[in-house]
Amino acid sequence: MESIFQSLYSFWPAVIPFEWAQFDFIWRAIAAMLIIAPLCAALGVHVVNFRMAFFSDAISHSTFAGVALGVLFGVDPSLTLIGFGIMAGLSITLFKGRSDLSSDTVISVVLSAMVALGITVLYAQKETRNLEAYLYGTVLAISDLELLLLLLIGGLVFILLGFFFNRLFLISLNHHLAASRGIPVAWFEYGFALVLAVVVTFSIRAIGLFLVTAMLVVPAATARNLARGMASLFWVAVICALISGLAGILFSFYWDTPAGASAILIGCLLFLFSWLRVRWLQ
Repeated sequence: MESIFQSLYSFWPAVIPFEWAQFDFIWRAIAAMLIIAPLCAALGVHVVNFRMAFFSDAISHSTFAGVALGVLFGVDPSLTLIGFGIMAGLSITLFKGRSDLSSDTVISVVLSAMVALGITVLYAQKETRNLEAYLYGTVLAISDLELLLLLLIGGLVFILLGFFFNRLFLISLNHHLAASRGIPVAWFEYGFALVLAVVVTFSIRAIGLFLVTAMLVVPAATARNLARGMASLFWVAVICALISGLAGILFSFYWDTPAGASAILIGCLLFLFSWLRVRWLQ
């Protein structure tokens, strides 16, 4: 696998006459963004339809506790944050279904508990080394192994979305109608929460836990301003995510800015332009 990657890294610089094209780490970052951006955009369409932006934000911030415990016990934080992200997503879904409290209240409780746990552990250990990679993201430091894992996860999630896209869309419109059509709504809610948690946690390495929710929500929100149907909503969101993600990497290379933050800023500018276009046409 490494030899395949190296062959690609050596091929593209020979045909693309730009300074950034001469570096392997840029190509790894571009490959990672080509997976993460459309993956987050595709899920983001459902996140916006389900009104789950706060939910995804809670998952990403809950991984802070996983990072802290990984540091405490000497385990790779990349592994522990995945576990905590999945646990947070499933816990919120469980409590929402078995409580009379509103969704935002349940999410806030779980989020507060996870963040407080992470801060307590880090404060007790006086340990803050290497946390920036998880807080702000380091897509330019993606390894070939991480790239391969992203490719496998991305492929699996896209297959699942392809099979269940219409059912998820129907549930987001009216879950009672979906249930009357024989769709197991509760199982789909748990399944979507699990998939969302996995994608969020695997994207944190590149985007950062502070910003990964924006990669889900901003392209989908932009697409809502521009698209005329569900199919176009999906593709516009994917295109906007790719534009902002790849432009963010180039901004990072030329102006030494954080790649994840640059991508989100560009995505927000696209959203602003889409909003202005809607206002202009009214």
